[in-house]
Amino acid sequence: MTVAESIANWSFLLIAALLVDLALGGRRLLGRLPGPDHLLYGLVAAIATRLDRPGRGEGTKMARGFLLILILAPALAGLGHMVDRVAFDGRTGSLLALVLLVLTIGQRAVWDLTRAIGKALADGTRRADENRFGAARWALERLVLRFTDGLVVNAALLMIGGFTLLLPFRLIAVAVSTGAPSGLLRPKGAFHRVAVILHEIIAFPGTLIAGLIVATAQFFAPHGSFRTFRGFLPRKGPYLLSRALPMGALAYGLGLNFKSDTEMRDDAALWFGPADGRARLGPADIRRCQLVAIAATLIMFLLLIALLAGALHVSR
Repeated sequence: MTVAESIANWSFLLIAALLVDLALGGRRLLGRLPGPDHLLYGLVAAIATRLDRPGRGEGTKMARGFLLILILAPALAGLGHMVDRVAFDGRTGSLLALVLLVLTIGQRAVWDLTRAIGKALADGTRRADENRFGAARWALERLVLRFTDGLVVNAALLMIGGFTLLLPFRLIAVAVSTGAPSGLLRPKGAFHRVAVILHEIIAFPGTLIAGLIVATAQFFAPHGSFRTFRGFLPRKGPYLLSRALPMGALAYGLGLNFKSDTEMRDDAALWFGPADGRARLGPADIRRCQLVAIAATLIMFLLLIALLAGALHVSR
């Protein structure tokens, strides 16, 4: 299989998976199945509890975190290679790859979550001010970061190395998430240090593409601004670039502020966004960001179609 044919195949599978996810994901048929991240999270969290215990030295913790990846990543790469071999070899293999990719993308679930929180806020279900504003900020963070990590970064890695690369990366991403389930800061402690370094390097191309897409998409929402590109500037603080870059594009473009750490640690600035940004977000802000998410997904969809068309033209 040539490079052009491989890109065409993966582009077609990604287009199909995105459409199936939007139609049947969330709480619908396929959304009820556990995805790779869900399965890996339980495994990694259980192992991390045993390996990352208090009282051990920093070097020991970092070595144990590296050992976790060193043992599990090759096994997942082998599993991914098996999926790659059958992905375009008959209907059964293609269906298996499609379902696995749908569960990995997971866009519909976060769309449904954001809409439900927006509806609850509009109906006045959440009345405590900080709880209400915090729920809105958390929902929008999930919306942007799931687009980045679930769709764009995964698509970029799938194009480069298929499931052979994608599944080990999901392990690394889950290892980071066990230390920082939400927020924009790097997880504390040496145990996650190797996972963070690997994650930020591997995810960078997809993160940059996602940031550019979000920056472009926010012009489809009311009051979008060219300040969105300030979100690409380096900033002080122990931020995860894979989270800070797309969130910066959204925050500066729409004039919003987010908590850099939802657990309110004391080792970094609490707020992330422009100095004049608003942190008291409500249903109107959720609707604006939903427009951004729809536009960003449409842009990504069109990019995949263009990539498919280009690859088919070259492979002729």
